Amino acid sequence: MATFITLPGTDLRISRMGVGCWAIGGKWWGEPVAADEAVRAIHCALDSGINWLDTAPLYGHGRADEIVAQAIASWSGSEDVIVATKVGAIWEGEHAESLLTAESIARDIDASLQRLNVETIDLLQIHWPCQSHTPLEETCEALQAAKQAGKVRHIGVCNYNAQGLKIAASLCDVRTL
Repeated sequence: MATFITLPGTDLRISRMGVGCWAIGGKWWGEPVAADEAVRAIHCALDSGINWLDTAPLYGHGRADEIVAQAIASWSGSEDVIVATKVGAIWEGEHAESLLTAESIARDIDASLQRLNVETIDLLQIHWPCQSHTPLEETCEALQAAKQAGKVRHIGVCNYNAQGLKIAASLCDVRTL
C-alpha cells in the first residue's frame, strides 16, 4: 500500500510514488501505447494507492493529457487524484524549445485545463529554463496570475539548477523542483 507525504508549503498530500506519463504520450518511447491499455495502467496505479500523475503538453503533443483525463473520468476516486503538468515547451520542427512568455504560458494553461478536463491544475511546473530570453520575472508574473485566477494551485520548476531555483523562488511561489 502506498505511503503519503505532504509536499512542503502546499496542501498536496501525495503518494511517495507517482505515475510519469511521458511514455503514454506515444513519442520517443517505442511503439505508441493504446489509450485503453494506458487507462488500465493508470487505474491499476490509482487502485494501488498512488494518487498523483505527472504529465505535460509535450508528451505526445497533448496525447498523454487526454489519456490522463480519460483515466481520471472513469475512475471512482477521481476527486482524490492530483495532476502535475508543465508549461513552456513548444515544437520547432523536430525539436522542442522552451518559450515562457506570458502569452505562451496562458495558452499552455488553458489548453492543459481543456485537455485534462479540470478546472484547476494541482501543480504547474515550468518544464525547463527559458531558451528564448524571456525574463524570468515575466514568466513568474504569469504563473502567479494563473494561481490568483484559480487556474493553478501550486507552482514548481523542472530541470533547474540550484541557482535557477533560487532566482525563480525569489520571484514567485515555487514549491517544487
